[in-house]
Amino acid sequence: MHQFLVTICMLPLLACRSYAEDSGSRSAGPTGETGPSDAACAEFTADHPDAAVANEAIDETSGLGFGRINKDTLWVHNDSGDTARIFAIGTDGTHHATVHLTGTEAQDWEDLALVDGASSDEGLIYIGDIGDNGSTRKSVVVYRLAEPDLSSVEPGTELHTKSFERFELVYEDGAHNAEALMVDPRTGRVLILTKTEKGVTALYATAAPLEKTGSETLHLEATIDLLGIDLKGFRIVTAADISPDGGWMLVRTYSDAYMWARPGHATYAEWLETTPCELPVEAERQGEAATFSADARHYFTISEGIQPEIYRFRQTKK
Repeated sequence: MHQFLVTICMLPLLACRSYAEDSGSRSAGPTGETGPSDAACAEFTADHPDAAVANEAIDETSGLGFGRINKDTLWVHNDSGDTARIFAIGTDGTHHATVHLTGTEAQDWEDLALVDGASSDEGLIYIGDIGDNGSTRKSVVVYRLAEPDLSSVEPGTELHTKSFERFELVYEDGAHNAEALMVDPRTGRVLILTKTEKGVTALYATAAPLEKTGSETLHLEATIDLLGIDLKGFRIVTAADISPDGGWMLVRTYSDAYMWARPGHATYAEWLETTPCELPVEAERQGEAATFSADARHYFTISEGIQPEIYRFRQTKK
């Protein structure tokens, strides 16, 4: 089983937890090919908790995900230059814990995704070491580990684990730079959106959920010309997330955010051929992180920088 080394006690990983009604409950939607949010965008409005990241070690937020077994918890990691670690913080900005992945390194960690586990008291964290500014890497890496239950851990605890899986992914057509990692909750496939300066982003996906085999191939599924869509602001993709029921794709750029609603039974290419809806965001120093809450009634954004504000947006209408 997954075990973490803690200075005060052994950490029970998969204990049952309750969820807050405002943003922490799991989505009650189905996990099949269609869901309650398919084919229609929702409306969101600013609902900020007046909070900032307290831990100054989080100084270059790049990856962001919402906890599944930890109430009102955001999982965060820094951009390149940090060690192989992720941070658990509250939606109020308080520091809960740091988890170190021992025996590996963070070459260029860029995004993080959380999905429900096999049971209601499990969550899985995916970390994307997918940055490649020079487009020279022969392969990129995705880590997967069970979300630790922090209910019995003292705030500020340092946890260490070797219990994670490491997968090498190879693009079918050569190296690409990317900062946006997603996991489709309906299929388990890992998705990556590339980052380019030309207003074009490509969606790559594994053929199936990650398994303990050799390297996995990332297949080109769709190409989006963001310049050809009536969008404003920067066209450079810096983060992405899929809602827990699989019905919405949230895509973040430096200055804006957009949602693609999933038509029932659509391929990824058909999904991204639909017209996106613009989502509200705040002016941030450098917007590189976004995530849905566990029930998709909120999404969160955090900028790079020391003690950045935590922005939350609440769903007002489906």
